[in-house]
Amino acid sequence: MRHMRTLVWLLLDGFVISLVAASVPRRRVLIIRPDGIGDFVLWSNAGQELCAYYRHQGYSVVLLGNAVWAEWASDLGLADEVWALDTNRFVHNLRYRWGWLRRLRKAGFAKVLHPVHSRVFLVGDALVRSTNAEERVAPEGDCSNAFWLKRWSDSWYSRLIPETSRQSMELLRHAEFMRGLGLSGFVARAPKLSFSKTTSELKSISKPYVVLFVGAGLKIKVWPARNFGEIGLRLRECGINVVLAGGPMDHLQATKILECLNGNAINLVGKTNLSELAELLRNAVVVLSNDTSAVHIGAAVGTPVLCMLGGGHFGRFLPYVVEESEPFRPLPIVVVQPMSCFGCNWQCIHPRERGEAVKCISDISVEQVWRHVEEVLPLWTRVKERTRKGS
Repeated sequence: MRHMRTLVWLLLDGFVISLVAASVPRRRVLIIRPDGIGDFVLWSNAGQELCAYYRHQGYSVVLLGNAVWAEWASDLGLADEVWALDTNRFVHNLRYRWGWLRRLRKAGFAKVLHPVHSRVFLVGDALVRSTNAEERVAPEGDCSNAFWLKRWSDSWYSRLIPETSRQSMELLRHAEFMRGLGLSGFVARAPKLSFSKTTSELKSISKPYVVLFVGAGLKIKVWPARNFGEIGLRLRECGINVVLAGGPMDHLQATKILECLNGNAINLVGKTNLSELAELLRNAVVVLSNDTSAVHIGAAVGTPVLCMLGGGHFGRFLPYVVEESEPFRPLPIVVVQPMSCFGCNWQCIHPRERGEAVKCISDISVEQVWRHVEEVLPLWTRVKERTRKGS
């Protein structure tokens, strides 16, 4: 049934594309990245260099990104233009979908890049198909689409850049793609974001503080609230304030953690946009987070991050693997309970109660996490001592 729907969409897309006369290509480059916030942050180093590379050749660069982070990317000044795509509407609303296909058809792009390993047939691939660019480039990618759909969409590209390993960490994949485009000096480093935006509410937070990022895109990846609460209590005993952060869907988790902390925490869950969240994390002593975008944002602004990591995608997004490290920029520390079933793509084989985390997450103990916290806190203490002596 799902494949039948895909075929119907494919035929309708083709009908719309055939009716719209394509504009003559101009010196414009389109980069398509319709994936999530964390994916965008991991790609941000490559994105910055890619935009600079094409601007130097006299092209203007348009970044077509997911609406959840597009405004932030615009604030960062990453591309000449940032277009925001609501991926859910694009898949389910024909009028919205056809509007985008017509827009890309008439935009006059000379080159289109789709630097995504797990391409989605009805989203990124379909957007590439609608353009009239002579040069359309993507990585070889995996079979997140059905094999026959991938073979079909592969034919919509003028070049697919080979990938040497199907098991590579995303930063390595981005570096390989960049070098395949001709940017031979590009190496995999931890993401780095320098933009700063502070609101009066953030300025009022007393330092030092630790951020507990309490939610995740998948509820099965959320470390238990009582564990976050225990870590928060210990941090308060060390004289460090606790700030809770997360998305609008994380209020219940935040409420449970606040109860554990007897209300002694600043609750910013659902109250920060991405620019504000980046600045909140930048000024933290350490960030404790589930496996979600906050891990990558925290790393990108140079703050020590501890991530309670499960095995669903172990090795792809975390732990980081880099080709070149930078002094004083810590890589995220992952706290893991190893299991033989790692790599399950979050198809957990272990029983659990409804609403609970999968076993590889829930089995991570408070003591495991606290040991890493104790290793990180002296770094903050040394920085504080150097600052005091220099004043």
